[in-house]
Amino acid sequence: MSSDKAVVVFGCLAATETAYNAGATTLVAATHGIQLAELPSFDPSYAYDGNRPIPPGSYGQSRRSAPSGRTFASQLRMEAKGAGGATYSASVVPPNVHDFILASGYDGAVAANAWTYTPTPGPTGFDSLELEMYGRGELWPVQAAYCSMKIIGENEGPSIFEFDVRGILGTRSDSAVPSITYSALTVVPPSNDNITLSINSVTDLVVRSYEFDDASSIENPRRDINVAGTHAGFVRGRRTPVFRCTVENPDTAQFNVWGLADAGTVFAASLVVGSVAFNTFTLTLAQCTMIASLNDEDPVSLVDLEIFPHASTPIANDDVSLVFD
Repeated sequence: MSSDKAVVVFGCLAATETAYNAGATTLVAATHGIQLAELPSFDPSYAYDGNRPIPPGSYGQSRRSAPSGRTFASQLRMEAKGAGGATYSASVVPPNVHDFILASGYDGAVAANAWTYTPTPGPTGFDSLELEMYGRGELWPVQAAYCSMKIIGENEGPSIFEFDVRGILGTRSDSAVPSITYSALTVVPPSNDNITLSINSVTDLVVRSYEFDDASSIENPRRDINVAGTHAGFVRGRRTPVFRCTVENPDTAQFNVWGLADAGTVFAASLVVGSVAFNTFTLTLAQCTMIASLNDEDPVSLVDLEIFPHASTPIANDDVSLVFD
């Protein structure tokens, strides 16, 4: 009898593709390890699921064809931590999240010992990933993968970077998780016990939680019946970024929630997590508007803020900036 396929041990290897859907990268456990915070989902789907027309002389169904256009979806969660004592450079990047941020529709540049990520202008130049997903006693190889990014602060613990992933799924096989080398193992991620959240220059709000959702559209399949597998991957759609946070309902003199929302006032917002060099990240939303709603889930009156960054001009891509330093 074969052994059970356990869900306790899992792993991920990933690297940026040389070109979209190029694949063929030899992922190495010693250099391409991604430290995940929890067991990821493995969700396959098909462009064509094999369904055929009903039989003319029966109340039943016709035999299905083999499905085709196999794709992969998953949600990968990683703690937000920096390189620690290592100075950022072209060869020293924020661990785990770097390639996934690039595959989320961002360009990365290093200068003055900091990595800065800004939206890729498009319509070309988007990075993509090749992955090996290990779990449940199996290996799921994926290429041509795009992501959409969230940054989540649910409590006082470390922030979580969450990436929705869509890619082309290769041939699955039984496999043990390899011995993966993870970078910056001794670095403890900064916690959310002393963040700096600034909204319209107000920095003393009582914050319960926050979430930045880049909301990139990546579920746009490119069917291609002229190739084996009948799938050419995905195309990136628009971003509709939003920053959400729950705060204690402030006095109007401290922060005029309803006045700011109702007037459509444009303001800047930023979030800083961490204070130690090379273990800090800053999210900047250069120009925003917002709406607000009451939240009565706590004995203290709360408000939920939805902050919408926008480009400064119709041809700019300056709404969002993410810096690791």
